[in-house]
Amino acid sequence: GGSPRSATTSAATLPYAPAGDNAVATQVPAIQNLYASVLGRPADPAGLDYWARQAEAGMSLAAIEASMRASTEAQGT
Repeated sequence: GGSPRSATTSAATLPYAPAGDNAVATQVPAIQNLYASVLGRPADPAGLDYWARQAEAGMSLAAIEASMRASTEAQGT
């Protein structure tokens, strides 16, 4: 039951993108920004795809950022 929501209106108010056709695409710019700010480089295609799918599955951008910061790449080891 319930009325369907459009991805464009609900994505802005949720900590993750709702499932739907544009769920991955809506998170890509934010994930690219995390790569630049946390890792200091552009996102590689495989990594971007991985994190976009994590976001689509419900992982918050804050959790993605925390995972990136904890990575060996971010730690410089």
